[in-house]
Amino acid sequence: MSGTWMAKPFDLPKRAGPWKNVIGRWIRLEPPFPEAPEEILAAAEKAIERQSALFPAHLKKLGSIADDDLSITAVVFQEELSYGPDNKGNGWFFLVSRHVPGSRRRQVSLVRGYRLSSDMLSRLPVASALKSKKVVLVGCGAIGSFAAVELARSGVGQLTIIDFDLVEPGNTVRWALGRSVWGLPKTTALHDFLYHNYPWTNVGRGHAKVGSAISNVDDVRKLEGNPMRWLRALIEDADIVVDTSASTECQGALAYMCRSIGKPYVLGHATEGAAGGVVARFKPGAPGCYVCLQQHWSGKTLPLPTIDSSGTIVPTGCNAPTFTGGAFDLQEVSMEVVRSTIGLLAPDVYDSGDWHLSILDLTENGRRILPRWKAETIAPHSSCSCGASQG
Repeated sequence: MSGTWMAKPFDLPKRAGPWKNVIGRWIRLEPPFPEAPEEILAAAEKAIERQSALFPAHLKKLGSIADDDLSITAVVFQEELSYGPDNKGNGWFFLVSRHVPGSRRRQVSLVRGYRLSSDMLSRLPVASALKSKKVVLVGCGAIGSFAAVELARSGVGQLTIIDFDLVEPGNTVRWALGRSVWGLPKTTALHDFLYHNYPWTNVGRGHAKVGSAISNVDDVRKLEGNPMRWLRALIEDADIVVDTSASTECQGALAYMCRSIGKPYVLGHATEGAAGGVVARFKPGAPGCYVCLQQHWSGKTLPLPTIDSSGTIVPTGCNAPTFTGGAFDLQEVSMEVVRSTIGLLAPDVYDSGDWHLSILDLTENGRRILPRWKAETIAPHSSCSCGASQG
């Protein structure tokens, strides 16, 4: 096996179940190749059949490997490589063929032989700075579910997701995952998806409602440990806290805890009717705080995002209103939440910008406009001592 390998042997950080040993085979083909993996495998089969007469007896079974439930055929070909001898060398890719249950068809997938982690880092340089970072994300709804996926996709080392809600059919119009997870806790659905698709991110989860009191004695008896100590320990261990709960109770609790512990805090939410949104970020020791922001909004010394006052609805069977709007508008907020988080985690690699508050408007005078962000600074408010008054 002379030539340039495009990958070293590697293992996934996490995998579901043990490895399965499969006997494979390889064949050299000359490019160009057909576009469809099924057609490439057919060409490989023909080449193997032509050469099978030269196989020694113990290799005769290589010709029938494709009939197994799972078969792997490696294709060797010459291609240009910037790091190979004379800029050329042997490239490899792998055709994975499986039987489709209940039919005679086979499904063929093409897998390139790149080392996945290195390839990811070369395409997203900031990922190398994120692989050791720990993020706590509270709220896995219309904003948080997409933010969770993007944070894992970007290579964050550890992501702890916290929510108390279930995935319902009505959530589908603005949630990251669809029908296959209906009825599951949101944290369970996201955890399983991220576990299987982004194994370089270690995902933890907590089924809890931050910012609410537990008054039922039976519920208190069911608690395992002190939830406040659990949350505080998570924040102390994290590099940043992201709040997409859209709950003022949750925001107040997390903002106070982050400021007292000395952790950066990012909050993001949309407005009624998905007409606008807010992303605010608070660094440890920053002059303005969450209470200052609320006081500025109350006194109209900072602009509010656009709100569609008619953008709420009470769905059939529900006893509480929810806002209207789709993921195609709400993801505008999710993406800025992610960019703000990455900017605070890795400012040397990804420019964090110099604003504290970003205001999104998607409509103006009742008509849709192109997404428009306004950057603002959160100055200390005269009624807030930024820390002392929050206790």
